[in-house]
Amino acid sequence: MLPPYTFPTPSIELVAAALTPDSLRIADERIGTLKRERRRLADALLDLPDVLKVYPSDANFVLIEVREAGRFTETARKAGILVRTFPAERTLVNCVRITVGRPEDNDRLLQAFSRAEQMREP
Repeated sequence: MLPPYTFPTPSIELVAAALTPDSLRIADERIGTLKRERRRLADALLDLPDVLKVYPSDANFVLIEVREAGRFTETARKAGILVRTFPAERTLVNCVRITVGRPEDNDRLLQAFSRAEQMREP
């Protein structure tokens, strides 16, 4: 007879490994980096003329409201960065979801918009 909710031994071993002091330290470091990068990204996005609002976030992404989601998405795509839009949601029509990446990934996103702004200026 088996218990109603059995777990395979490899799964149990992976959980045990994830809970070692070393693994927990690494997780804490990554969470710290994520929080710092989320704040840095949100602050930098607010400086962009096309960004109207950065919504508060405790997740691994930021949600922003922009003047024109299509243009924002295209600028990101040209830099090789995918962002998520919500065309079917009327309340989120000009909102963009950006996953917080590594510092170098976030820099690449911000640089793409900096270049785009420079190209628009007369």
